[in-house]
Amino acid sequence: MPRERLYRLPAQADPAIAASVLHTAATAYLGLFRTGSLRPGETVVVARGGGRGRECARTACGDGGCSRLCQAAPEDFDWCRRCGAHLLIDYRDQALPALLAQGAPEGFDLWWDNSERHDLDLAVPRCSSGVDGSSRWPGWRPGRCCRWARCAVYTRDASIRGFVISNASAADLAEAAAVINDLLATNRLVSRTTGPTGEQLHTQTREVNRQPFGVRT
Repeated sequence: MPRERLYRLPAQADPAIAASVLHTAATAYLGLFRTGSLRPGETVVVARGGGRGRECARTACGDGGCSRLCQAAPEDFDWCRRCGAHLLIDYRDQALPALLAQGAPEGFDLWWDNSERHDLDLAVPRCSSGVDGSSRWPGWRPGRCCRWARCAVYTRDASIRGFVISNASAADLAEAAAVINDLLATNRLVSRTTGPTGEQLHTQTREVNRQPFGVRT
């Protein structure tokens, strides 16, 4: 690993929590703020918000002073609130379009969806438009949508932006690391899943080394 891509954790950070969120938190930060151009005061829809990448997105949005609407399963509502969601909507609710419109009457500014279920038919009518704002969809992957929705993206001055973290530069990652370290040091970046401790990793290594296919040194 190149030295310029290594970042020291703050003393206050829990290494187990850090190990479970570093990759997804960096992806969320770069997707929201670098690629998505998210600004303070904007409204973000986090689609399918119960996953680890979405939990980091909700936290990052909150740290940026943004309003967060989160689509999730009801069993994930408490966790989403802990991560800072302002409004929670069951993504299976038949009234989802109306609920989104009520939650963001002025329209949303950014639609974050890395669940691969991109629904322009749902999103486009509720995006902001006009001289003072435009909507963005970072992390887009092509999916099924009607021709009307594809055309309406342009008439609303909206944009669809794709990215992968593997293309991030050392400078991009260093910027993300500074923000993530601050969130970890102040216990604002949390996860339901934690990685193995150092002792657990050591135990697992010993067990692997005992396998009959040989000894690892």
